[in-house]
Amino acid sequence: MLHQLKENGYVFISSDANSSILDVAKSIGDVFKIPTMPLVQTLTPRLKKDEHESTYSGNFGIDEFPFHTDLAHWHTPPRFFLLRCVTPAPNVYTKLIDSRYLCDSLDSVLVSRSHFKPRKTLDRTANILKIKEGEIFRWDSIFI
Repeated sequence: MLHQLKENGYVFISSDANSSILDVAKSIGDVFKIPTMPLVQTLTPRLKKDEHESTYSGNFGIDEFPFHTDLAHWHTPPRFFLLRCVTPAPNVYTKLIDSRYLCDSLDSVLVSRSHFKPRKTLDRTANILKIKEGEIFRWDSIFI
């Protein structure tokens, strides 16, 4: 599984539909709880008019979201996400891009010098973060 993840940037995992997402996650490895977030989040399509503008749903509603790094404003974004579709739709896809393919065509010195100031402070301090730092690549065309 790790070889596939490193090679493709993602892995498809088959699981028992009766198992919880937490059980599936635990079968893969350690699960980390972030104190300020629920351990498991349920993502639900939402209408743009019903959501705050500081969210993707508030900007795009049920339309396609642009490519972005989830939690890019964190000092260290999560390395992996586990997504599970409860009710699949035949014409809806989760699109992923491996940042290695994006960064290979860019000047590595230029990318390593690219910084941003997150829109929210962390612990009441304004942290300046790098777009690319080691294996971390952050992209969010709206919020950073």
